[in-house]
Amino acid sequence: MTGTDSEELTAIGAPARLQLVRTLRELGIGLEAVRRVLEREASLAAVARTHADAPDLRIRTLRQRRAVLRAVAERGTDPGTPAAATAPAALTARYAEVSGRPDEAALRGWILRRLEVAADPRVERYRSLLARINGRPAPPGPAPVFGWFTAALRAAG
Repeated sequence: MTGTDSEELTAIGAPARLQLVRTLRELGIGLEAVRRVLEREASLAAVARTHADAPDLRIRTLRQRRAVLRAVAERGTDPGTPAAATAPAALTARYAEVSGRPDEAALRGWILRRLEVAADPRVERYRSLLARINGRPAPPGPAPVFGWFTAALRAAG
């Protein structure tokens, strides 16, 4: 930790330290990392660097979830119906565009394998436990969305 970071943490009083803890927790930083910052075992900048990419992953996940939900809303809820048959093509085309990969059978197979893993109840349980350990509410699970998309991909062939 730099002398400046250490001096700043030492100079701030209890109310300011509490506000720092609240702010770090609101940013999704776990209790262990907060403790390391407060006890000067790690700099605030180092902890921030470590957690800086997490929102990007969350944003990508939310965009994919939104695309599936919009497709379901526009084309029907049963993934095996003719009305929903175009959804997998539209969604994989969008995924190909966002990820920079060609829209082909290999991409659809790759997406299908990841969706099968993501829809596993153990993954949702892990996410729930991780949130509990970090003192956060459990995030809404993606299993229903992933399940629909998986069924739609399979139905589309």
